[in-house]
Amino acid sequence: MTTITLEKARQDFEGLFDRVCRTKKRVKIRDKRRYVYLISQEELDGIIATAELNAIPGMRESILEGGKEPLEDCISLEELGWEIP
Repeated sequence: MTTITLEKARQDFEGLFDRVCRTKKRVKIRDKRRYVYLISQEELDGIIATAELNAIPGMRESILEGGKEPLEDCISLEELGWEIP
């Protein structure tokens, strides 16, 4: 993660905005006393989805256990009737 001063962020905010959108990497913008983060919409959506899943009792453990299953034991997308865009 990059940390920059508020003054530097002001000088090229449009470029900073474009970089965060393109790279999906957050930037910490600070002044003498405070700081804020500039993050992409995709990263924010991921953070929110993760928080929602972690709020379901047992979900984290279930996902971790599912990740240990061999792929050949899993149901295919076709069997589920799902399509990947």
